[in-house]
Amino acid sequence: MKLQDYLLLNSKMKRIEKLVDTWQIDYAFERLKPAIDDGFEYEDIQNFLLIRFDEFIQGGKLDELIERDKKMNEDGGK
Repeated sequence: MKLQDYLLLNSKMKRIEKLVDTWQIDYAFERLKPAIDDGFEYEDIQNFLLIRFDEFIQGGKLDELIERDKKMNEDGGK
């Protein structure tokens, strides 16, 4: 990885960490330990997470959250 690419990625990661509750993410990862205990490889779990994230996006859940936030902002936070 080129230094510039690393610096850009690192900058993005730090920004996301400031915006997202990383404790909840870490907790969710801990909840995946039974899959490792059952013999799943890390790559299997990675694929599982990517597929679930894709389903979240493609299934419209992210759009619902965006619309909800937009409506709340228009209503003055009510």
